[in-house]
Amino acid sequence: MASKSSVLESKVYDFIDELADEFDLPVIPLPEVYWVGKNFSYDRIGLFGEDREDCKEKASSGKSMFIVSKNIIVIGEDSPVHICEEATHCVHFSNADLRSRYRRKEGFLALNSIIEMIGFFGSKLQSPSRKNIYRAYPDPLFDRKEYIKFEEKFCFDRENYFIYKNGYDMGEKLYDAYISSEISKEFIRELLLNDFSKKGSVDLMFSYLKLGVLNFENRLPTQTQVSR
Repeated sequence: MASKSSVLESKVYDFIDELADEFDLPVIPLPEVYWVGKNFSYDRIGLFGEDREDCKEKASSGKSMFIVSKNIIVIGEDSPVHICEEATHCVHFSNADLRSRYRRKEGFLALNSIIEMIGFFGSKLQSPSRKNIYRAYPDPLFDRKEYIKFEEKFCFDRENYFIYKNGYDMGEKLYDAYISSEISKEFIRELLLNDFSKKGSVDLMFSYLKLGVLNFENRLPTQTQVSR
């Protein structure tokens, strides 16, 4: 009988193939996939330092994680949402070569919001019923007064909140726009390939997505794409 990790690995690979076919993406180095079960060992997969601490924190609450530095996916819950979101992150990082950029200070919030947007979008392709748990929460960009009240009431990491609130909201909008043909396959493909190597390009793309093409309130009247 195949191990749990092998079964999950097969599911991850199948979805990576689906994304590649859907958006005409290049072949990528396939990740190792592990299930957080009773035989799971951080030492065995060579996970130490910050990556290990991040993974332990997520795994303890049943979350999953794509470990960028190791090209490893750790699955905390056997569900299409977890499998497809982490597979999408792997495809995104491999195609856009974001490994050296996603932790830099310049454009940190914008880039990581886009990363979460694409991950959420990928999971919705497989699980359209997935709910955006941040939808009802105040937007720090548009609902400033409500957000301040929310922040005073609850204790949370501001950067983390900004990234996931914007990422999930934009990912939901991106999915809706894609299935209704308002956004093309080519647009999604360009997002997945965009390395944001040009200074300031990630902030411009975030603004273009948030205020323009994804139809958020107070959006800018521009449809100018940001080049890679």
